[in-house]
Amino acid sequence: MKATRAPRPRRGPPLRKEPAAPPPDTGTPTPEVMTIDELAVYLKLAVATLYKKVQAHEIPFTKVGNLLRFTKVSIDRWLARNTTTPDENLYERFARLQNRYHFERWLEGRGVDWRDLTEAQLAKLAAEVLEELRSTPSTSGG
Repeated sequence: MKATRAPRPRRGPPLRKEPAAPPPDTGTPTPEVMTIDELAVYLKLAVATLYKKVQAHEIPFTKVGNLLRFTKVSIDRWLARNTTTPDENLYERFARLQNRYHFERWLEGRGVDWRDLTEAQLAKLAAEVLEELRSTPSTSGG
């Protein structure tokens, strides 16, 4: 006679099926309290991904009985806390590098190796570049 094992209790959020959220193109405003399906549409993430985040306590949630609920305010705050923005100095450094690159290409186009020039000679060539740009009509249509 074969022994039967009792089913193991399920861990994690319940699998209770709730009505699906409306598709994102319906123009329906996001509700203040969302189901997991509505949250998946709002964040454009898979429901399975959200269940993993809930289980790891990586996303704010509320349990109403055995149902998961997500408030829009707490999700928006969570998004804001987890948003990474580049350092402002990064933009400035990039702009300087880009300008330097184009200036070096301009010099190369004239057969000049910038490493062989003094600061004064580079400054004079930079002034020439600016004068050339000012005297050349714009091709951007503006």
